[in-house]
Amino acid sequence: MDRRTFMKLGGAVAAAGMTGACGQAAQKIIPYAIPPNDGVNPVEGWFYSTTCRMCDAGCGIMVRTVEGRAKKVEGNPDHPINRGGVCARGQAAVQQYYHPERLKTALKRTGAKGNNSFTPIPIDEALNLLAERMKTARGKGSFVIASDANDVTSAIAWKILGVLGSTDFAVPALNGREKHVRSMAFAKGLGTLPYYDISQLGFLLLLGADILESGFSPVHYAGAYGEMRRGNPVRRGRMVYVGRRMSMTAASADRFIAANPGSLGFLSMGLSHEVFRIAGDNGLLKKIPVSLKEKWKSALGDYTPQMVMEKTAVPAKVITGLARELLEQMPSQAIPGDDVVCHSNGVDSLNAAAFLNALLKQIARDGNLLKKPDLPEEDISFYLRMKGFIGVPEASHDYAVFRKILRQSAKGQTALGMIIDANPVHTAPRSLKTAEALAKTGFLACFSSFLNDTTRFADVVIPAAHFLESWSAQIGDYPVGLPVLSTIQPVVKPAVGVIQTGDALIQAASKAGIKLDVKNQEEVVKSLVKRFRPEMYSIPRKLDANGVWEYCLRNGGWWPEPDKSKLSPRYVPPVQMPAVEKIKIANPKYAGGKDYGFNLHLYKTVNMGYGEAVNLPWLLEMPEPMTTLSWDSWVEINPKTAVKLGIDNGDVLKIESPFGSVEAPAFIYPGIAPNTVAMPFGWGHESFGRHASGRGANPMALLGDFPAENSDEPAWRAVKVKIGKTGKKRKMVREGNPEGEYEAEVFQL
Repeated sequence: MDRRTFMKLGGAVAAAGMTGACGQAAQKIIPYAIPPNDGVNPVEGWFYSTTCRMCDAGCGIMVRTVEGRAKKVEGNPDHPINRGGVCARGQAAVQQYYHPERLKTALKRTGAKGNNSFTPIPIDEALNLLAERMKTARGKGSFVIASDANDVTSAIAWKILGVLGSTDFAVPALNGREKHVRSMAFAKGLGTLPYYDISQLGFLLLLGADILESGFSPVHYAGAYGEMRRGNPVRRGRMVYVGRRMSMTAASADRFIAANPGSLGFLSMGLSHEVFRIAGDNGLLKKIPVSLKEKWKSALGDYTPQMVMEKTAVPAKVITGLARELLEQMPSQAIPGDDVVCHSNGVDSLNAAAFLNALLKQIARDGNLLKKPDLPEEDISFYLRMKGFIGVPEASHDYAVFRKILRQSAKGQTALGMIIDANPVHTAPRSLKTAEALAKTGFLACFSSFLNDTTRFADVVIPAAHFLESWSAQIGDYPVGLPVLSTIQPVVKPAVGVIQTGDALIQAASKAGIKLDVKNQEEVVKSLVKRFRPEMYSIPRKLDANGVWEYCLRNGGWWPEPDKSKLSPRYVPPVQMPAVEKIKIANPKYAGGKDYGFNLHLYKTVNMGYGEAVNLPWLLEMPEPMTTLSWDSWVEINPKTAVKLGIDNGDVLKIESPFGSVEAPAFIYPGIAPNTVAMPFGWGHESFGRHASGRGANPMALLGDFPAENSDEPAWRAVKVKIGKTGKKRKMVREGNPEGEYEAEVFQL
């Protein structure tokens, strides 16, 4: 390189640093207003506030950029969801942005559906193809499958879908959301997700809830857990975990209690029975009307410790002891997780946990023991109205909508399908035959940054811009005690050849004659901020429209100041008590007869989730905390069971359910019950790039369309399997020898 070329390149880099990371005018990218503790300067880089989109939690992040290049992701300390924390997947966003396999051009199908046979085409040509299909698809069946329903991109897609005469918008995820929302409607009359504020608790009971690795916001709950542990100078918050597997969350608890699968609804009712009895004996229910107490006594009468012990295998003395701890260490709370939600009796079991929490809260309120009141009703309304701006209904999370889409597509009744940043072929139970349905869709457009299992069935693939180079906004999935609007702004110059999904949809719709009254995705974000500006009371009133916009970008969004969003602690409104007499816990049902002797326990790991980012080596090499395994999937088996069946570490087992089978190496793990085998989600992609394709087994092959009672979502913890040795052996990548890290008998199940 000669001196002249070097100077040209140097000048270009300098100009990029001066004009902002996206290459536009400086006001388009607003650096974080308050630098980190160690300071920031142009040599070390600039921090830009945005929102992480590596999962749906919506954590606020700051991205350090040096000379226009993203270098590091840090948590935004002011954001109420993550409070400065950031998880491994958030850290890996930079590697995802610079991934060499990112799509940089639109693709058009050249071969039969089912393989990634494409030819590159200009983006305009791809949008023309999509526009032509939009013109002819009106009233002939259309759908959208997306990874999120709460961001601006979804708002744009929903409006287009409406013009096409369809409401088939699906966000299929096996997270129990539909059941949680139904339980909230039962308990409080609200069609929202529950929020559990654990930061001020004296006692936390986790009912199979792995809040530190697979909850709705693990980073948020990790911070709140730390505050619970150290927030009270007099007494340390205590946590007890009840479940089937020693997870990372369970290992962080003070006590682990094993219970039968599908029995935690009975435990919730049994605890309510004992809390009610003990509180009554100690005069803690004097303010509750006699007629209401009689109704509770009648409804809870059958759930004695002895009866519950028979259902759960938790000793009666332990049940009574837990009830005493819940009362003695108030404020206290129970959080139901997958071991409650994802069984056939999940909805009623959730309702039982809701009643237990309401009873505990009522007793704490009467005793002036509540440290934080509920979110004011006006803020809940504000939160719901912001979600209403996005427009996608809560029903999009119902599995019934996803089933309807697949059923109609399989019959050839769908003219147009659009899949946005989702991979349902991999993440849906195999028995739903998602791949077969998509193959029969008239025209399928996938908006994605990578080729994956689902793009194999697309007619056109549009290269989606990464969130680090996009404009958007997200309304938090749940209010975390505050209504939260998180803004997303580009922190780097967009890669050549990509397009924001919202912009692609708007342009295609315009070509198809669909008027949306917006020019681009950024304009939609601005209109959202403008719409709710009068109610954003923490933003200085003197700021004009541009000032408000910059305020939101500097801070990473908007949320009210904590002291202005809470009621006076001197008044706590009466607790809304669920109708406990309507709760009837049924015995759990299972898919699989006597030949299937093991309960299947599937779970999400901190780094893998459902496999959305398993193509990133940073996450592949990160060990699962409890097993220290990485780079491949595995099946966990109890040592006693392993001895009985002659199984050793690395023996490849065939795991078979009534719906399908997979093969995976055995890992002998004392933290799993003898009649249970466990596998992580996320592995087994058929097509997801060099690092993920063909790596491990996808446990979705073991799941069937086995619906829970009162719900459309599959009861994926209600599946039984049988296991057998294949005679093959596989080496496993591990970080350490467990015999040197713990004594197995300490938590042998």
